[in-house]
Amino acid sequence: MSELLPMQDRLEFEVRYSRNCDGGKQEFQVARDAVLAIFGADVLVTETCVDHYPITVVVTEKRSGAIVWSGDQRGLFRKYGHRAMPELKRKLSDFKMQLEQGDQQAKSEAQQLAIEPHDVLMLLTRHRASGCTSASIKRVLHFANPPPVLIQRASPTNF
Repeated sequence: MSELLPMQDRLEFEVRYSRNCDGGKQEFQVARDAVLAIFGADVLVTETCVDHYPITVVVTEKRSGAIVWSGDQRGLFRKYGHRAMPELKRKLSDFKMQLEQGDQQAKSEAQQLAIEPHDVLMLLTRHRASGCTSASIKRVLHFANPPPVLIQRASPTNF
């Protein structure tokens, strides 16, 4: 069994669902179970119940604000056979693949920039949280760990 990540390093998803006539809790649980099936126990899933029509479910990754899936809540009803579940799982899988590709890119950039291993976690966390580009990651790392040449050239008159 894998260890859980520290709270600040975990992905967090919000499942927003409509109250509907029975409370909508079953549809939340179906969406939550789909998130956990794709991402495992290292993610946090929070719920937000709203009272509006049309009834929908929206799964959002909270740090980036990315809407991973949005659909008609009836597609998650048990009486309709959870017909939206394949699409929900596909969208979650696609999102996970994007995150993993971003992680691989950040690790590759860290190796190219000769970043210390403990700084790689910071890089990955910032990359995931902000959805920032490679160029912005390099700028962050440049200012966080400036090369010695820049430190030697820096003087109070340059500011």
